[in-house]
Amino acid sequence: MRRTWIERRSPAGGRAGRRGVGLLGGLLLGLTFSLALTGCGTPQYQFEKSQNQEKVALAITPYPQTSLTPIHYTLQVSRDGQPVQQAVEVEFKMPKMDMGSHVVQAQPQGKKGLYTLEQTLSMPGDWQILVRTGGEEFAFDTVATAGQASAKAMDGMKE
Repeated sequence: MRRTWIERRSPAGGRAGRRGVGLLGGLLLGLTFSLALTGCGTPQYQFEKSQNQEKVALAITPYPQTSLTPIHYTLQVSRDGQPVQQAVEVEFKMPKMDMGSHVVQAQPQGKKGLYTLEQTLSMPGDWQILVRTGGEEFAFDTVATAGQASAKAMDGMKE
């Protein structure tokens, strides 16, 4: 592979250093950018539950979720196969720990039956996401891994 060298000079005319710019580096940067844009379309629903002719699908972005990082949740709610527009309440709690819970209202989007919200999970571990749609409640069990800030804090505790 042929490598091109760019020589930089300081304003005084001296050499400031060399930086290699390879074709492979440019291709990798372009590929990374295009792959990042690929995830910006339709959400991929990781969870789906049905009961009494009502169905809720849950997409978590990014997935798997990490603690101390804003997570985007998308819900699709339907009844008898038709999208429904109603109040949707979402509760986040850790069933194995006595930490209380956090309840938020999911925001309806332009399409009927589509709701979104953003939440930051406070710590890694087992989480339960309860979705309430009118008279129904759907429980989704998930796991959050340690986010970057959590991992740094845990490393500091080991020292």
